Parts: sequence; C-alpha cells; structure tokens
Amino acid sequence: MITIKPTPTQILIKERVNKGETISDSGIIRKSTASDILSEEGEVVAVGTDVSDIKPGDLVLFKSYSLTEVHVDETTKYYFIDQGLILGTINYAQ
Repeated sequence: MITIKPTPTQILIKERVNKGETISDSGIIRKSTASDILSEEGEVVAVGTDVSDIKPGDLVLFKSYSLTEVHVDETTKYYFIDQGLILGTINYAQ
C-alpha cells in the first residue's frame, strides 16, 4: 500500500465522475457541457497541515487547471491541488 502526504497548502483529491459525464467502455470520460470541462468534483483523500475547512472524505468542486495528476493504479486518478482552487464542498441531499 502507498501513502501520500500533501505539502502544507496542498490537497490530495480522488477523481469522481460528474453527474453529466459518461465513461465509455474503453475508459474515456465524455463531458456533457463546457462547464464540466472547467470544474471537477472529487473526494478529498488527504490535506496538508495548513489547510482549513476541508477534511478527508469531503466532496469538493475545484477548478481543473493548475493541478498535478497522479496515477497510483490503472483505474483511479488522483490530483494534487492548491487549497485556493477549491470552489466549495458538495452535499448531495438524500
């Protein structure tokens, strides 16, 4: 098992497919609108020591530019992103 610890102002996010996206059989993610291309959803896996208001397990909406993509395995993407690119948290009412 691998452990990744973000630097103080960074957040590690696990990719999450947006509601408007579809995944083809070959794994290609199709965006449904232009806004889906500019922002993404993800689950926070780990946060740096200087990050406040965001914790592991939170679902967040973030700007998808200026991030670092990390492939830990063949099926899941992770992103390192600065806390300033987080637009907000998401809570899907049940």
